[in-house]
Amino acid sequence: MRRPLEVMVKPRQPRAARSSTAQAGEPPKRLVGWARVTLAPNASRMVEITVDPAAVNRPLSYWDAAADRWTMPSGQYTVQVGGSSRNISLNGTFRVS
Repeated sequence: MRRPLEVMVKPRQPRAARSSTAQAGEPPKRLVGWARVTLAPNASRMVEITVDPAAVNRPLSYWDAAADRWTMPSGQYTVQVGGSSRNISLNGTFRVS
């Protein structure tokens, strides 16, 4: 059976601390990677999805109109993995400095 696997990222800072991204109209979390996985019922397997911050889609950045450039906010982020944004199976964190 083929199933989607999605990777979402969101900043862990409180909304007030990330007011610049909120003002930029950024969503609270962003789809940054995905794969289609084929599994038999009750089976599992390792899947690797690379999230490259320098990729053309700039998965961790937002457009800062005042600075006229892409900005990647530093801080701690939550990464969520699941079949959809409503069906999260794994959670983790990472830091951008």
